[in-house]
Amino acid sequence: MTFATRVLSFKTIARTSVARLMATLLILALSQAPALAATLTFNRAYQGGLSGQTFTTTSQLTVDAGSIRFSDNGNQRSFQNTSGTLYYTVGGVAYSETGVLNSRYPNGNTQMNAVAFSGTGGDRLLVLGGSYTTSSAYSGSSNAIVTKLNEYIDATAPDPSQTTLLVNGGSSATASVGGTATVVVTVKLSSGTAVSGATVSIAGSPSGGSSISPASTTTNASGQASFTVQGLQSGTVTYTATASANGTTTTSAGTVSVTYVGLRNAGQSTASVPSGTAGQATTVVITVRDAGGTVMTGASGGLAVTIGGTNAGATPSAITDNGNGTYSVTYTPTAAGTDSVAITLDATAISGSPYSSTVAAAPTAPTITTTSLPTPVLGQAYSQTVATTGGTAPVTFAVTSGSLPAGLTLNASTGAISGTATAAGTYSFTITATGANSLSSNQAYNGTIAAGIAITTTSLPTPLLGQAYSQTVVTSGGTAPVTFAVTTGSLPTGLSLNASTGVISGTATAAGAYSFAVTATDANSLTDAKTYAGTISAAVTITTSSLPTPVLSQAYSQTISTSGGAAPVTFAVTSGSLPTGLTLNASTAAISGTATAAGAYSFTVTATDANSLTDTETYSGTIAAGVVITTSLLPTPVLGQVYSQTVVTSGGTAPVTFAVTTGVLPTGL
Repeated sequence: MTFATRVLSFKTIARTSVARLMATLLILALSQAPALAATLTFNRAYQGGLSGQTFTTTSQLTVDAGSIRFSDNGNQRSFQNTSGTLYYTVGGVAYSETGVLNSRYPNGNTQMNAVAFSGTGGDRLLVLGGSYTTSSAYSGSSNAIVTKLNEYIDATAPDPSQTTLLVNGGSSATASVGGTATVVVTVKLSSGTAVSGATVSIAGSPSGGSSISPASTTTNASGQASFTVQGLQSGTVTYTATASANGTTTTSAGTVSVTYVGLRNAGQSTASVPSGTAGQATTVVITVRDAGGTVMTGASGGLAVTIGGTNAGATPSAITDNGNGTYSVTYTPTAAGTDSVAITLDATAISGSPYSSTVAAAPTAPTITTTSLPTPVLGQAYSQTVATTGGTAPVTFAVTSGSLPAGLTLNASTGAISGTATAAGTYSFTITATGANSLSSNQAYNGTIAAGIAITTTSLPTPLLGQAYSQTVVTSGGTAPVTFAVTTGSLPTGLSLNASTGVISGTATAAGAYSFAVTATDANSLTDAKTYAGTISAAVTITTSSLPTPVLSQAYSQTISTSGGAAPVTFAVTSGSLPTGLTLNASTAAISGTATAAGAYSFTVTATDANSLTDTETYSGTIAAGVVITTSLLPTPVLGQVYSQTVVTSGGTAPVTFAVTTGVLPTGL
């Protein structure tokens, strides 16, 4: 009966028998479904006719969504011309058709993957995906779809490269003759997914070298199956695995091997026991051999280690099987001395036991003995070494916090700090000394680098001749105490410099130019110098030692001259008084006017310069009274007679001269 006929018949069945028919057909379909087969699900199907390479469709089949699948029933691993069963459901009722999934498929539609099936229900076009037009006819070869279908089949088969074996957790093991080892086989698909329920067996080569139990088994949910192998004779046996799943049988690509040896022998077994260090683990390596000297694995359970001597009672670690016939055990001595390491195999002392181990004292960290460092001096070469005691050579040094003063560096090998500090200010740094054993100690250092000393007094007042003088040369920065010295030139005569305070004091006793440099030196021998220069003015001196005596009633003008002194110079009568009628110009020192009274006079003029220096000069004299002719009349001359008379005067200032100023003398006189 065709698929279409079935559908029509199904629709005419009485409602009362639907349930019974569905149950019967479902049981039938489930009984036909393969337990271990490759299957492929299609999303829809079409009915039509297949002729040669051409499939002509008529209509899409009405089936339940997702119910169309094909199974090869586990008979072969290809969908090309493969016999199998097509399953589907209609309204929940299961149907099946037997036939061949052949190589014909609709060619020319790249949006659809489909394959033809010819079976008991007729020709079907089974669609994997894509669009399809029912009225179209397609023809062509099936290479592309067959490849796609075979990829699906391959994806359900065990992958030889992913079928792996481990013996005692590794790729090889050693066991005694009669002893056993465990081989674990893991079966996976090429995707890496574990295959559960696969049938697995292993085979050994040579086949008579060991027994295998069980002969075969199935993988668990993790895809693993375990086997116990037991050595029947000495030698190495190589094992391979065979896994069957989803109709495919796969042989593992890899192998494992077990070397079977004779019984372990304490007399042939030895150990390597190194010297130790207190506080550090000591590792003992034991080699277990059989009577013939062949190394043996799996003997950790028969080994025992006991520590005696200086560190008697020390607890050994668990014994580790290294998988190559050697076994490792560690213990940590706590004190320096000599330890005794006793080793037994199956309660019998191994060769050389007990072994001796010399334990050295625990290493110590280097101790920095330089607890402080001199403070660097700005601009001066610096060299100091951070010293240590103890530790394991070589000891290295590093600045681990803060930073060295600018201009200084640390030698990592010697601990020397050297260079020239280039900046003032505070600093703080920590040096770590580390021994060869990585033990270390720290020391912190800090301080303040003083700024360089600087003379801030850029100039000094010029001393005044004969006057007390006191000025201080001021500094900033530097480290106390600061001392002062005249390093070039010399101070003005009469002045001196206080070396502790920088005070220049005294009384200048000589005029003239001067130039000198003062150098300030701090406690670190840092210096600064300043040069001072100037000219001390000479004292003002009145050079006019005398003045002409004024003449009564006559105009008078005389100037008092000076030398030296600092302009402007002013003048004043400081004692006595000028002759009546005369005045002194305070700025020019000119004495001028007309004396109006005769008589003696005396006065002192004081000249004062801009520095208040003075000089005085005293002038004195007598202003004569006016000359007076006291001869009021003369005798009348007698003609022809000698005549002699004197005109007598009083007053005046000699010499007095006489002249006829009006008229004429008598003739002959």
